[in-house]
Amino acid sequence: MFEEIGDIVFNVYKKLTQYSIVGALWISDDIACDSGPLVSPKIYREHLFPWWRKIAELCHKRDLPLLLHSDGNLYILIDELLEIGINALHPIQPEAMDLAYLKKKYGKKLCLIGNVEVHKLSTSSPEEIRKIVTDRLKIGAPGGGYCLGSSNTITYYVKLENYVEMINACIELGKY
Repeated sequence: MFEEIGDIVFNVYKKLTQYSIVGALWISDDIACDSGPLVSPKIYREHLFPWWRKIAELCHKRDLPLLLHSDGNLYILIDELLEIGINALHPIQPEAMDLAYLKKKYGKKLCLIGNVEVHKLSTSSPEEIRKIVTDRLKIGAPGGGYCLGSSNTITYYVKLENYVEMINACIELGKY
């Protein structure tokens, strides 16, 4: 399965790197849950990461950043993801990973993206969203390398006023 799908996906990325309009590539492949990797890291090392390494090589030949979306706790995999060539990590799921820790340990090596809980965007007030945005920016923004955003896809049940508040607060306060 890894060989068949890996070959298909690799060829898609290979084709994408040929278009001058492409400015970055994004791997979206949840490989973890709140407690850690979904399977043994050994499985990833043997079957998945070699494909990601090939994709990273394609990207870096064209000076394209390679971003990874994976929910969950990736702590034990981050050093290896950096070695593979991943340049940015999304969504920094707050229930699973600590933005302050990641910023301190990897902030110079890895762009961090996300960290605003979709649940909070769905249930909080705009004032609470502004406070969350303020807190995230104070942690992530200094020195660069942080893109504030949601911790997952903006769903139909996210309050529109909260989504707009997240964007507006980020624009207004994002100069830390």
